[in-house]
Amino acid sequence: MQDSFDARIHGQTPETVARAKSGKGWMICSILALVLLVGVSAYAIMLTLNKQGGSSSSNDVAKLQQEIAAKDEKLDKIKEAVGVESVDAVTPEVIASKTYDPNYIYFPEAGMKIKIPDTIKNVSYLHHSRGSITFWAVPKGFQYFPDFADPAKNQDGLFSIIVSKKVEDRSAACNSENIPSGLVCTGTRIMDAAVDGYEILYNGPQAVYSRDATSAKDESTAIQALRDVIANPENYSEI
Repeated sequence: MQDSFDARIHGQTPETVARAKSGKGWMICSILALVLLVGVSAYAIMLTLNKQGGSSSSNDVAKLQQEIAAKDEKLDKIKEAVGVESVDAVTPEVIASKTYDPNYIYFPEAGMKIKIPDTIKNVSYLHHSRGSITFWAVPKGFQYFPDFADPAKNQDGLFSIIVSKKVEDRSAACNSENIPSGLVCTGTRIMDAAVDGYEILYNGPQAVYSRDATSAKDESTAIQALRDVIANPENYSEI
């Protein structure tokens, strides 16, 4: 798993956009459907046995057992995705905590999601498959949509965060001849990732996008407002 994670960190898979789609429908429907189907299949076996006086066809029983085994396997996958040990533990609260919420930005490489408060009225982001997110934002109070907050115009974004392997002495490791795989040597540490052995780093803008003084000032305001959100560990929670 770690090798696969490190591969994503180094960009060995295509990039994806981080705007996830709602997961409430498929998860709830899948769980209910599978529970019902397992029950129906078990009931069908009992009917078959009763109908044939306890001496059912071995082929029919084997087929029904295979169907139940297949449904059990799917149900186990859902339980694993939700993070519970039994179907009884799949509550509405657990499902809600695992489904997509548009008020959060999901960062699966870190095992975390980021809450976007109302200090930001518009935020865009690009989720890179190598384990980083680039941000654009318009703070609350702006009366226009600036070019620096438009991903189509300012393709470099305002700044980004990235997951890095956590080491005891990052400076020493980065200055060594053999830099550990997955270690990012630029950026400022924000906090530990929920994924064991990794941390989240902040990378500031490389250059100012705006060319006039007024826009540059607004851009600086936007960066600071967004950074206050992203750099605050209280805005992070586990997925």
